[in-house]
Amino acid sequence: RAHYAESVVYASHIIFSSLYHACAGQIYSLCILNITILRFSDIFTDILATWVTLLAMAPLPSSIRSVLHVLGATGIAMAVEVNMDSLYTFLIPSMLGVAILLLSLAYSCIHHTKCCPDTKYFLLQFLPGLAIGGAGLASTTLLSSSPPDTAFTHAAWHVVRGVVMGLWLPRGRVEEGEADTHAVDSSQSSVGDMAGDVRGVEDRGDMHQL
Repeated sequence: RAHYAESVVYASHIIFSSLYHACAGQIYSLCILNITILRFSDIFTDILATWVTLLAMAPLPSSIRSVLHVLGATGIAMAVEVNMDSLYTFLIPSMLGVAILLLSLAYSCIHHTKCCPDTKYFLLQFLPGLAIGGAGLASTTLLSSSPPDTAFTHAAWHVVRGVVMGLWLPRGRVEEGEADTHAVDSSQSSVGDMAGDVRGVEDRGDMHQL
């Protein structure tokens, strides 16, 4: 599906997170860079991964998505540099990403008079994911002040985020011909078939113009 930018962000986060935790070990540590640099890179790519995932789920043109990628990366880097321990450093980009996702879906629903995804997705996937994410965020905020529980809270928060993204990412398969269309025009490369019908209409229009 040509999500190369997202793949680079995910790979970067895996690498920097592994290097940071290897360097921050209490019993044995191995540091190839200064731990401050590794910690910054870990937190930055962590938040950036959430940002690009939410944008990938939104049915946005590639030109707008690329601009949001750059603006998001710049803003997140500044926020992490100012205070990498603040809850708002993660919360603000996440809330903005969710807002962009919902607004883009609402626009597609109104503009194309056909809403994708359907009510079933919102009731069985989106709302439960939102509730689980909110509960996990609240628990992390309340428990992170206790040093003995910080490591377990951090690990649990990663698990919660994985569950939320697993619920939010749409399920379905790409129909024949749609993959070929993506190779020509990735302007509607939202994840899965969340906006499949919308993309089909827009992609056919783009191919007609070509």
